[in-house]
Amino acid sequence: MAEYLNGLKKENEVLLVDSGDSFFSAPKVRADRASQELLRAQLIADSYKEMGLNYISPGDRDLALGAKTFFELVSRCGAKVVSANLKSKDQRNLISSYELWQKSDIRVFVTGVVPVTTSKVEGLEVEPVEESLEKVISTARGYQPDYILVLSHLGQSEDERIAKKFAGVFILGSHSMDSLSEPLKLENSYVFQPGIEGQHIGEVPLEKGGGLKAHALRDLGKSLDRNNPVKLLMKKYYEQLKSLPSQGMSNKNAATHFVGNPLICKKCHEEQYQFWRETKHSSAILVLYAKNRHQDPQCIGCHTLGYGTQEGFSSLSEAIQVEKPNKKSQGKLVEDLLKKTFTGDDAGDLDSRTDPQRHRRLHNSYWDNIHQMARNQQIKKLLLGVQCEHCHENRKAHVISGARGAAEVKTESCKVCHRPPNAPDFNPAVLNQVACPRMVKAPREKE
Repeated sequence: MAEYLNGLKKENEVLLVDSGDSFFSAPKVRADRASQELLRAQLIADSYKEMGLNYISPGDRDLALGAKTFFELVSRCGAKVVSANLKSKDQRNLISSYELWQKSDIRVFVTGVVPVTTSKVEGLEVEPVEESLEKVISTARGYQPDYILVLSHLGQSEDERIAKKFAGVFILGSHSMDSLSEPLKLENSYVFQPGIEGQHIGEVPLEKGGGLKAHALRDLGKSLDRNNPVKLLMKKYYEQLKSLPSQGMSNKNAATHFVGNPLICKKCHEEQYQFWRETKHSSAILVLYAKNRHQDPQCIGCHTLGYGTQEGFSSLSEAIQVEKPNKKSQGKLVEDLLKKTFTGDDAGDLDSRTDPQRHRRLHNSYWDNIHQMARNQQIKKLLLGVQCEHCHENRKAHVISGARGAAEVKTESCKVCHRPPNAPDFNPAVLNQVACPRMVKAPREKE
């Protein structure tokens, strides 16, 4: 986004707005994730400051750590909060009912709306949406602006209803995670939806007299991945993640944990294990380490088994556990394994498609080091990579009591991670390329 805006600003005045759900990954943040979530939110705020965010209307995720934290983040990024129906009980936390943005001879009236559920946040109160919006838009008409922008966090269906009631407004929406390649025109109003997770940015050229002359939903793909101030902020963030304290297992009840150890599966499923071990799935953590993103919670979940779940673990340092850990290696097994695997390698990001030989070399080194660790210290848990239980679900009962009947492998399991923006072109047919050899039933079962 930063790189795209840099190019746009070379020849244009840019009004940058946000309709919410930008700072945190969920409306409620677990205690063991609060430190990381706040660090990430600060990165986003600093990035927005670099990009020049003008106005924001909050979403429920932005308020996940309370109103005080939200306003601290807004102050950090230098934007203004606008909302027709959201009010702050603390006079230090300013929310404007509207703002008037003017460049050259173009005047833009900006307001916002939030759902009534936002009233559950301490220190904030919410007024009825339509009544509040009607008052503010009535005020807007008096300014005779070229455009009236409503930053909506109501969701697309509500946005459409609002558009039909208030003619001549541009509703820039979020919350429902919809994406509109072309805006909806309803009663001379327009509804825009840019999608989720920063995959796109909506661009609307503003002209004297208003109206929609053009519109583009720009894809923010890898082609825009350049060195700039925001990229430097991200590098700093990945380094800071390493210093955050470990929170320990999210669930101490070992009976419900994943087996989480392919070396155990290997004892009875040698052929399947050998097939899996040769796949890129089995060493999926390597691509994160090459980018220094192996401590990023937004990435770890798809490159390990059970991260952040009751069945798994909550800190990457727990992804390898051995029977008799020594004080020197305690909590450092994962970092030491990856560092050793990449010894002598400084080629940067790892992509098997562009450099298959390097990927194969590191893949083999990774597994050589794991087997060496298994010989020296008995491994209890090995939760790195995409494993058997990603496809076949929790197999703890199978190991403990011999319960049979592995869950059928479904493409829906793949789509948990193989989805935009991670894998926008995922083809379910590739499942055949990663499917392990079928089990041959024992003689006593052939009847």
